Amino acid sequence: FLLAIIVDSYCRVAERAKDNEAVDMFINDTVHIMVTPFLRRTHGWPRNRALLKSLQGAGRPDDEPVSLEELMSYEGPRGPYFKTHKAAQSYMDYFAQKVSGKLATVLPPKAEAP
Repeated sequence: FLLAIIVDSYCRVAERAKDNEAVDMFINDTVHIMVTPFLRRTHGWPRNRALLKSLQGAGRPDDEPVSLEELMSYEGPRGPYFKTHKAAQSYMDYFAQKVSGKLATVLPPKAEAP
């Protein structure tokens, strides 16, 4: 009888944990922590902290999306953080997956095939 109560309680907790987004986010964040430094070097991205300081120093509202052109305009002591639009775009694409909606891509729409 006691075992049945324990198993039943475990099943209820396990069912609730299955839909828990925090567990998924933890795994996702762990992967990002390991992958981002490699991608940063591969794509020529700046360090997140340096870009964050520039965004904060710009005095812009935190809840407004950042455009590609605005991202390209930030500079550090060694020049622009992003040397090419491709680097800035890949940065935005990567983090848009993670932040869902905080970074907005401002590019002309692609022409549809006839």
